[in-house]
This record gives sequence, C-alpha cells and structure tokens, in this order.
Amino acid sequence: MKAKFLLFSLLLICSLQVFAQVPKSSSKKGKEYKGVPTDLNTSKIIFLQLDSVDLPEKPKGIFFTAAHNTYNSLSHYNTNFQKSNKELMESVKEYPFEYAIAHLHEVAKYKEEGYKYLLLFDPIHQFKNGKVESTSKLRVNFPLYVLNMQNNDTYHIDYGYEFDLLEYKSLFTKKFMKEVKRTYKKQLKS
Repeated sequence: MKAKFLLFSLLLICSLQVFAQVPKSSSKKGKEYKGVPTDLNTSKIIFLQLDSVDLPEKPKGIFFTAAHNTYNSLSHYNTNFQKSNKELMESVKEYPFEYAIAHLHEVAKYKEEGYKYLLLFDPIHQFKNGKVESTSKLRVNFPLYVLNMQNNDTYHIDYGYEFDLLEYKSLFTKKFMKEVKRTYKKQLKS
C-alpha cells in the first residue's frame, strides 16, 4: 500500500512539473477529448524537436540504484536523440497541413505567431528536467496528445512507453498520423 501511494505521489508531482513547462493561456485546465482536433486542417501545429539533456554526475557505488538508472537512461537519450530528430524530419513530410518544427524553448514564440496546437509526449519535459520513470523492471506509459494552447484542451491520441521518445517515427507515424488520416479521410482522398 505504501509503495502504491509513493508511486502515485511521484507520478502526480512529475505531472505537475510537466504542465508547468508548457506555455498556457491560463492556469485553467481545459476539456479532454479522444482523437485529434477537427480543425487541424485550418490550424497550425508545432512538433517538438528534441534537445540534449544535462547529465547528473555519474553515481558511484552499487550499480542497480535509481541514480544509476537515471544516469544511464539520460546518457542513452543523449546518444540517440539526434536520430529521433532525423526521424521527425522525415516523418512530418507525411503531415498534410501547416506545421512548424521547434525546440521546447521556442514554443511561446510560435504561439504568438498564431500556432494553436502542440503535439506532446510527457517524457520530452521529464528528460529535460533529468527525470526518468521507467526501470529495467517497470515500463511506464505516457500519453501522446495534442494541446490546444489557447484554451488548454487536450486531445488524447494514444500511449507510449518512455523510451518511445527515441523512436519518433513510431510515435508520429503509427499513432499521430493514423489518427489524422482517420479523422480527415475524406479530405485527404480528394
């Protein structure tokens, strides 16, 4: 029971930290929907490019600790994030509507330029903040969703494991684009 409470508390704290990073129009939580927004064809969306993360000091001592897990996971991320960015660049060519590819720190600028939506996968924020949830024994699922930056509505698409972040093609093509094609099937055929 104590372990469940600790896990729930940890997930709640991480969620609050993630939402604090995303530029919002207000602190009010928006409505939640399933699928992609129905106005993507007339709105602009931002796809996030990954950045390297700061590594903590390499832990000493016993190898199988949370500190070792975090260090090894973030080190693996830094080694592979550029591959994921290349996959993003290739995958977005399939997206039929207006978009921008931006780094997390550029989102506010694009929002001011009229971009309405942001494709999000929470590990982007967590890795940037040096946090890793998954271990060799526990794989944590995170939502893949579109955030309406004007009213904080969220559009849930699917779930992915933390390190799916490094397989952007899988997140983008198999999950996001599948929903876009399903929603805009008639429009995309003409």
